[in-house]
Amino acid sequence: MLARGGRAGLAGSGNRVTSDRLAVSTLMFANYVEADGLVYVARGSWQSYSVLNLPVQESLPVLIVVEAGGVPPGEYTLILEMVRPDGTASSQMSFPVTVEEAGDILRISRSCGLAVTLDAFGVWTIIAKTPIAELARARSPGKTYC
Repeated sequence: MLARGGRAGLAGSGNRVTSDRLAVSTLMFANYVEADGLVYVARGSWQSYSVLNLPVQESLPVLIVVEAGGVPPGEYTLILEMVRPDGTASSQMSFPVTVEEAGDILRISRSCGLAVTLDAFGVWTIIAKTPIAELARARSPGKTYC
């Protein structure tokens, strides 16, 4: 349902900026992810994901490493989107990525749980993007099957 006045804005999106210099070097699902300065991953980069019945609600742990070298300081919006095997969007979440000080090499690691309703068998895709460009795409978790 769409609210009167149009599509809702992103939480805390008052002063977000954009840049075509942002890139993503890592985008993967894992059993456990922690990203706080250093990154800890347990059983990452799945090839398949099994479920007993469809549909099923899941929160899939995601690791994303944003390359922000040469990006001006500011708060940027990063969007993660899960796409069904038929190409339609299943779920989406967004969060801020803050560049406090510009530098030649700047890696920002983030982890999150992507809430998704798995309602079809086949190859699903996760996409990392900004409001102006797609940054990465991973065909994972591969096949969803019973």
